[in-house]
Amino acid sequence: MHHRRVVAKALSFTLVFALLAGSLFGSLANASPGTGVGVEPAPAAGQPAVQDAASAQFESLTPSESNVTIALPDGSHAITVDATYKDGSAKDVTTQGVWTSMDPAIAVVDRGVITAKAAGSTEVRLNLGDAVVNVPVTVTTGAAEDAPQQAEPAEPTLVTYLLSTLNVFVEADTNFPVHLHGTFSDGSTRDITADAVWSTDDSAIATVSHGMIKGVKAGESTFVRVKYGTMPTLSIAVTVQKEPIPFQLFGLLLSEDVLKLMETDAPHKMYADLEYPDQDRYEVTNLGKWYSGDEAVATVDANGVITPVGKGMTYIYFEYKYTAPTGKEGEDGYDDGLLVTSVQVFVGGPIKLERFTPDMQQQLDLDTPVTLPPRSFQEITIMGVYSEDPRTGQNYNADDVTGDVEWTVGDKSIATINDAGRIFAGAKEGTTTITGRYLAFEPFSFQVTVTKEAAASQVLNLVAEPTFVEITDGKPVRQPIIKAIYNDGTVEDVTSRIADDAWLASDPSVAYRGNDGSIVAESAGSAVVGAIYNDQIAIIPVIVKQAEPKTATSLTVTPGSLSLQIGKQEALSVEAEMADGERLDKTAAAAYRSANPQVVSVNRKGELTAVGKGTAAIEVAYGGQLRTITVEVAATAGMPAEQPETAPKRITGVTVSEPQVTLDVTGGPRAVTVQAAYEDGTSANVTAQGKWSTQDAGVATVKDGVLTPVAPGSTRVHLALDGAVVAVRVTVKDGDFSSNVRMADEGAAAEPTVDALLLSTTKVLVEKGATYPVQLLAVKSDGTTEDVSDQAQWSVYDTDIADVVKDNGAVGILGKSTGTANPDQGYQKFGRTTLTVAYGDFTPTIVNVSVSEKPGEPDVLDIGFRTSEYNWYFEGSSFRLYKGQAPYELKPFALDTTGETFSADGGQWTFSQPGIVAVNDASGFEALATGETDAVFTYEQFGVTYSRTLHFEVVDLQGIQSDADQEDGVYRVDVHPQGSSLVGLNETVTDQDGQSHVGPLSGFVDWQIEDPELVAVYDEQPYVRFVAGTKEGTTRVTGTYFGHTIAFDVTVTKNPIKPKIMTIVTDPTHYVFDDAADQPVAPVVKAIYSDATVQTLDNADLTWFSGDPTIADLTEDGKIMRTNRKGGTNVVGQYKGIPVNVPVIATYSDATPVATGLTVTPDLNAMTVGGTQPLKATATMSDLSEVDVTDLAMFESKNPDVATVGTDGVVTAVKAGTAKLRVYYWGFNEYLTVTVSPASSGGGPGTIITPPAPPATDDPDQDATPETPVLHDAVDGASVKDRIGKALADATPVAFSDVPAASWSASAIALAAKAGFVEGYADGSFAPKKNVTRAEFAAMLAKALGLGEAAPESFTDVKADHWAHGAIGALKALGFINGYGDGSFRPNQPITRAEMIAILARVIDFGKAAGDSPFTDVNGHWAEPAIAALTEAGVVKGKAEHAFAPNANATREESVALILRALDACLNLGLEL
Repeated sequence: MHHRRVVAKALSFTLVFALLAGSLFGSLANASPGTGVGVEPAPAAGQPAVQDAASAQFESLTPSESNVTIALPDGSHAITVDATYKDGSAKDVTTQGVWTSMDPAIAVVDRGVITAKAAGSTEVRLNLGDAVVNVPVTVTTGAAEDAPQQAEPAEPTLVTYLLSTLNVFVEADTNFPVHLHGTFSDGSTRDITADAVWSTDDSAIATVSHGMIKGVKAGESTFVRVKYGTMPTLSIAVTVQKEPIPFQLFGLLLSEDVLKLMETDAPHKMYADLEYPDQDRYEVTNLGKWYSGDEAVATVDANGVITPVGKGMTYIYFEYKYTAPTGKEGEDGYDDGLLVTSVQVFVGGPIKLERFTPDMQQQLDLDTPVTLPPRSFQEITIMGVYSEDPRTGQNYNADDVTGDVEWTVGDKSIATINDAGRIFAGAKEGTTTITGRYLAFEPFSFQVTVTKEAAASQVLNLVAEPTFVEITDGKPVRQPIIKAIYNDGTVEDVTSRIADDAWLASDPSVAYRGNDGSIVAESAGSAVVGAIYNDQIAIIPVIVKQAEPKTATSLTVTPGSLSLQIGKQEALSVEAEMADGERLDKTAAAAYRSANPQVVSVNRKGELTAVGKGTAAIEVAYGGQLRTITVEVAATAGMPAEQPETAPKRITGVTVSEPQVTLDVTGGPRAVTVQAAYEDGTSANVTAQGKWSTQDAGVATVKDGVLTPVAPGSTRVHLALDGAVVAVRVTVKDGDFSSNVRMADEGAAAEPTVDALLLSTTKVLVEKGATYPVQLLAVKSDGTTEDVSDQAQWSVYDTDIADVVKDNGAVGILGKSTGTANPDQGYQKFGRTTLTVAYGDFTPTIVNVSVSEKPGEPDVLDIGFRTSEYNWYFEGSSFRLYKGQAPYELKPFALDTTGETFSADGGQWTFSQPGIVAVNDASGFEALATGETDAVFTYEQFGVTYSRTLHFEVVDLQGIQSDADQEDGVYRVDVHPQGSSLVGLNETVTDQDGQSHVGPLSGFVDWQIEDPELVAVYDEQPYVRFVAGTKEGTTRVTGTYFGHTIAFDVTVTKNPIKPKIMTIVTDPTHYVFDDAADQPVAPVVKAIYSDATVQTLDNADLTWFSGDPTIADLTEDGKIMRTNRKGGTNVVGQYKGIPVNVPVIATYSDATPVATGLTVTPDLNAMTVGGTQPLKATATMSDLSEVDVTDLAMFESKNPDVATVGTDGVVTAVKAGTAKLRVYYWGFNEYLTVTVSPASSGGGPGTIITPPAPPATDDPDQDATPETPVLHDAVDGASVKDRIGKALADATPVAFSDVPAASWSASAIALAAKAGFVEGYADGSFAPKKNVTRAEFAAMLAKALGLGEAAPESFTDVKADHWAHGAIGALKALGFINGYGDGSFRPNQPITRAEMIAILARVIDFGKAAGDSPFTDVNGHWAEPAIAALTEAGVVKGKAEHAFAPNANATREESVALILRALDACLNLGLEL
């Protein structure tokens, strides 16, 4: 079946009212609406039903006051009404429309002026056709006692309500939504369409349901009426047209884009909304057609209810008819009038699990070990992958399933893990194993090692001792000591650990670190030497006061010339012959400059990078000598300079150094190596390539072939590489090899084992309808090979694309489809999928499969654009150009399904805003004018059209500036002979609105020097470096950048130069807070200048902030203080843009301890039918204390038919079998597996087992199920029964505008209102479908039970001034509500149906249900016993025959009905609800 996935259709907007007034409309002779407030008279015969549309453009109406109080002596009061229109304008409409008083005896109104007549309350209203403004009015006598008393907080009242339109034009058999919006006294605005009462004057012409108007009879007109509460009726003119009506844009939206279900999940309800051009939405769930792409995976009914069937993925489609078909089917321009969209449905869980760091920045192997210091924590994230991008193999549909993984820990005294994936280390050092189980996946394990050595795990800062280096005689000096400050307060000398390439020099022509570790002075001046360690850097200012001029007689640069491909790099080395004949390596001290940085760039270390086609001269200078090398960069036009390999060389054989390894558990690691032989006759060591994995990290781990023993046992480690899988069998024994751990069979006569697998290919391109042969060979320990293709397990991820075929032992891949369009994913789905090959317990191999329409011609997967091989851009990329700059080349290319690329010649460019950017024949983009535009590239290949969009911004470059001192428009720079100075460059641009922006220069400048003998210039974007020679003097240096110039006067002088701040340091270097009495501190901050002077700064002149305010923060007077959490962080100060870190370590905390582990005792594993066993839950807290949390923990049985567990933790064995119990507290889960044996009374072998005797009690029937439910003795049942009986006898009608008399809940709502435990809203509605919060349900129940307000200590989030505090306190005092483990009640959180049932089960003892619950979706649910008991008592009826929806939010009508049914069950009230 071909499924369209179209979610929007655009048509031209030609709706002109003048044209609609003629022959398109029929007569309204049959329409005879009455007259009155808010009702328009019928149009004259022959006229369409069109009302004055001016007022229909209201966006909002706002009265100056939402309620008015007038004292009789004052007489009158004026209010105004302001209107905001949809075009953005505003107007006072007080004198328009019709003002009405609902009780003229109390007050009258004229054009907004209210005049009081008598004491009382009424409402005044302004009717504006499609809108009504309602203002409550209270008239008092003026006496104090008549003033309204402060009432309990009431529901907000309706102030204004507004129709979205007064006129509707609709086709026959199509729909048009109309919305009614209300503004309430609390300032909120909500859609009240569904709560209003809608009617039509003539259902033969048009019908209406909840605001959705449907045309019936073409060529006729009628009126639709809407009424809300006691507000006046409003009218909508409806005309049903004969011809189609073109609209601008429709959008069809579903409530979810992706749905993930298990086979056993309850059906899931979907909703569909139609979105109109003004972004207005209307629900059309039941107005279209639902169907499933694969009913073997999931089905859907006519109401959008999806039912999972079997494991797999499919699409559920929704089709909506928005207009009649136009044009002729099969011809261009045909429109079937349908909108189609879909939801992707996965059934049966993910296809694999992956582990990530919590920030999702790094993927880890599932068995990656964790090392922690004692009493610390680290988090992991487990993602369930549902599908992968067929282009890249990367995840594109995955969920965080960490909380659903069942964790077990080998030794909880070492570490624990909660359901959020947070691993807590205890106080004990050691190693333990954590195992995760999820659905039917193989369990995975990883080790956690707790050691004090891991405490200093994070370097907060590096400091140098001394803080700066001053060289006065030009001789080398010893490098400073570099110390690391860790997050636990440890300070350690790490100088020897810093690699040579981690030492940097800002200006090697002044000073740098030599190969022997000394600081070498080259010339007078100042420079910064940096040392990098663990992502931190120590800044060491070096001030050279005097240095002998370094004179070289010759330079040797290696290599002397180069040919590079774009993107490749090469490092130069420089050797200088000095005046005394000594030859020295001066690579670090030399200065480098590229004459053409657009072709080759060079950094301060002499490292070259080829960035564009062409030739570049690289100048190398040192000691008065200059050498130039030439670099050629070649690239083929439109293609990368160097084509990537189409596929890795095929491996034809593998050899492992030790196929079987035995390790001593107390010994160290051992390395194995793997050699691969290739089809071209070559071989290579591939040990460090591919991916190593271990089957049991609890026995041995592996990394790059290095095996590390963990514990006695046997396992296998695998190396997977390019279709080959190598296995190494590992046996770990204890030190004396006498362990009783069972080891692998090592018999001498054993059959040859399979040491490796070889797959014939890992990349398949097959024509649709053809078969591509594949083969799997097993390499055995005796050197032989065997074709095991037919024994392996071959599975294709998407069998609609390709599948596996077998014929007499041979295996092939059959190409089935090149795919269908799938625009919702942002790209088109083509014939690409993956093949998984599994054999024995070897790691499965993945094969990429591409299916094409033609032999050897794969389909296009994506379109991209590139400036070189390494600069690729795809859909949505943005570029900024300068107005008038040279064309910027971006060559389009196509990426096919095999991963190869080719030039996308012949495509077409269009622009959303013409005149801003143009493109030439060489794919060069020319910036014509300031502004922004989208450039759309359209390309056709194999009959498929591709469209990709790039974004361009063109700005007008106004000029470039420097951060150097400026005088008379020229920048001044001073530098010592043979020294250098680095200055920053900025650019100023204006955008299309004329706004000016300043930022770092983004390109290279063309420099001209008047006297090249004085200085050389090096462009180090966005900086420029001036390097002086040996001669003193001043020269002008001029830079040109896209037509703009910048000038520097550079003076080379031996005189002192104005010093600059080089770095900032603090004393002390860090702080440790280890006691509650520690007081805030203020460090001494010092600035080190380029002349070696040191200045103490005023801390108030720095800008300070904390890296983690929960550990340390700043007081109002700028001091550093400890806050409330342990740990380490940096408090950072900035002075003139220069930062300084002050590490702060808090080893003391007075924060409230949190749970870090859970223990359940006893370790219950066996029971006898009829027996009971109480469980005790103990939480380990972060302060190492242990707390009994049995009363706060949640207990659940996964198999309640075998064993149940009560809320008090008492386990009862029901029948023989196995039951899994779960205990939960504060994020921690503990599981117990209990085997229940039948009770024995003799007659056979074995011990006679009898159930344990129940505890002694004065009431022998204490635990018996009551014959009828029993109300808690703390509740006055007689009083409750009397109050409800009086309500039943009260004949006064109670009706709410939104509760039809035929509604299932109407009688319950009316009775509850009479009994006084619920109320409606001020607008006359009840909102039966509205969710109930926990506080609201508590208030309802307390009133129904007649409980007085109690004020004992309640919950942490229910304060004394909370409106429901008394009711919540009363229910808690009686044990009817418990709240959450953290001491909160969460009063504003919606209450679920299960929570509501659980509370009622505490109020009324329903006993245990005699049978199982009929609801399949409560099996194993924590509230299952209560739900079953209330169901058996007739209180609960469920959502469907077998569905209760325990976790769904309860509504107001459900709450009322359940409370009354429960009371009826125990008080025999005779209710029929």
